[in-house]
Amino acid sequence: VDVWKLVWALAHGAQERGARILPYHAVVAVHRDGDRVTGARLRGAQTGEELDVEARVTVNASGAWAGGVADLAGIEGVRILPGRGIMIAMNHRMVNTCVNRCQMPTDGDIIVPIRTVCVIGTTDEHTDDPDDHTVHQSEVDQMLDDGEKLVPGFRQARALRVWTGVRPLFEDAKASNTETRDVTRAHALLDHAERDGVQGFVTITGGKLTTFRLMAEDTVNAVCRHLGEQRPCTTQTEPIPGSETQQ
Repeated sequence: VDVWKLVWALAHGAQERGARILPYHAVVAVHRDGDRVTGARLRGAQTGEELDVEARVTVNASGAWAGGVADLAGIEGVRILPGRGIMIAMNHRMVNTCVNRCQMPTDGDIIVPIRTVCVIGTTDEHTDDPDDHTVHQSEVDQMLDDGEKLVPGFRQARALRVWTGVRPLFEDAKASNTETRDVTRAHALLDHAERDGVQGFVTITGGKLTTFRLMAEDTVNAVCRHLGEQRPCTTQTEPIPGSETQQ
């Protein structure tokens, strides 16, 4: 999966259906009218200009930042445990299929071929800040050592680049029976009308890329319920934009 192409493909697919895409905008306020969320205020990172967006239903799909956005709406207990991880792209396609340790997830346990390179991942370090993109040399060295164990000669290749991401691991502070084993592996859809008595606001968080279409289906079904729309979901039968002609 090319995640950069995927994000833009989905954005363009939304545009074709009437959506307005605003890259590089941050949510700085969530508007409420009593017990109902009515929209949000956004600030452009490049211009500093702010604009207000009105909505009958507002979806909080902000990943590791979901807890902060929920706080802006006055919603308590949406606790996100950010897990920071690094991945390293090497300058050769050293394998033609994924090489993965068949064990419980650990650091440096998978190598994935992508076009002319291969990528090894990943670490998992707890951080309190979802904007934490620190890369420690010790992490890089350990990852390269782990790659050598998976594919002898791995260290002879050159590391092209290192990047970080943050997993949005969700823990519901309002739930009395939350088990970490469950919340770290599954996505969570929070209907705040049911959970908090706040209408017009839905949070989707947790999960992984492998389940992103199911996450979208659950979210859109919830939005349709809020809008009183009775329509079948087409997510599972609709090709991803840009892939319609591929076999």
